[in-house]
Amino acid sequence: MTTTTDFIFKSVRDMPLMISAKQAIWILGIARATFYRRIADGSIEPGVKLGPNTRRWRKDYIVSLIGGGASGPSGALP
Repeated sequence: MTTTTDFIFKSVRDMPLMISAKQAIWILGIARATFYRRIADGSIEPGVKLGPNTRRWRKDYIVSLIGGGASGPSGALP
């Protein structure tokens, strides 16, 4: 039987290496406003700009924020 946790891990594992803000927000389980507020205060990196309206974040970086393994300029997410 597949648990919710197994489903989440499989979903994240199947995502591309560079993910959108929407995907990062889903992984972190935070609100969109919180995500952008943390970018503004430096606790989340601003990501890589791919075009005039496109920005992506490294999946491994976003996942590391969950466990507090990697920290941005002002530390890991609470």
